Amino acid sequence: MSEVQEARRLTKEESNCKSQIRKFYAGKHILLTGCTGYLGTIILEKILRTCTEISKLYILVREKANMAIEDRMKKLFDNEVFDTLRESNPNYTEKLVLIYGDLHKEDLGLSPENRRCLIENVNIIIHNASVVRFDVKPSQLLRINVIGTEKLLQLATECPHLEIFAYVSTAYSHPLEIIKEEKFYPPPADLKLVEDVIKADEENEAGISNEAIRDITGDWLNLYPFSKATAESLVEAYGRKRSLPCIVYRPSIVVGAYNEPTPGWFGNKNGPVLFFRAIRAGLVHVIQSDDNETNMDLIPVDMTVNSLLASIWDYVAHRYYIILSKLFIKRLIKIAFFFNFCILE
Repeated sequence: MSEVQEARRLTKEESNCKSQIRKFYAGKHILLTGCTGYLGTIILEKILRTCTEISKLYILVREKANMAIEDRMKKLFDNEVFDTLRESNPNYTEKLVLIYGDLHKEDLGLSPENRRCLIENVNIIIHNASVVRFDVKPSQLLRINVIGTEKLLQLATECPHLEIFAYVSTAYSHPLEIIKEEKFYPPPADLKLVEDVIKADEENEAGISNEAIRDITGDWLNLYPFSKATAESLVEAYGRKRSLPCIVYRPSIVVGAYNEPTPGWFGNKNGPVLFFRAIRAGLVHVIQSDDNETNMDLIPVDMTVNSLLASIWDYVAHRYYIILSKLFIKRLIKIAFFFNFCILE
């Protein structure tokens, strides 16, 4: 019997009795950023559906396209991915605290009241928000992915009850490292360089040139992994110099759900999803590739979330300083399966 089948064999009653992870999240105050994105949606759904004894889940949301944050969240929760949640935990909104915030703004755009509320209560910060598109202005991407991360780290240092700051990065943050070890690597830039690039881009009506971007990023393919690698170094600095309890989580390419909340569910058209759709639609029949060099590191979104939540529990429970790389995530897959089918279900 496979590990998956064995995990599924355990009953819901057994899982509830033996769940260390579920017990860990009971009573916690969690701050989540990026909850409207693909990965963030499943993090949000998973916590509300399975960690029903949390105290509060604070979700940081900004206005977008003339939509108030309440309207954005209503639209999000109308998605079919939350159908199982509505059936199993119809009172889930009682745990939610909607907070206006914007990583692009000074002090994260938080009101004094909301900032004080977070500082006084938050135990866990999951920083998942980032700009993943490549067609935005460099200044916007860097302000959110790097400067916004630093602002959130500053907020974290003010939280006396904080147990962990979990930063969601990418397995491709350091492209020269084929095999990622569980450690931090030298960053491609410091804050001064990032601020200089932002200033140059904003002062020039046409923005910074593509040639200048290539000179800045160097070995990094584009500004996205460049920004994530730089943000990782900020997390490391706050962890070492300010004793902030933190982890960096590096998933690879996140694809459709393996099992939950709905098998095969995917909520965007990014990465390989559009490519797979084209194959399914019969638009792509032949792919030119090198068998010896063509690899795709894919991980289902539900396994990604399960491993993330299990990693947070593991760090806090054992209190060691670690960076979670793609290799460690693979070792956590067994935990993810158990977490998926047993611990929280």
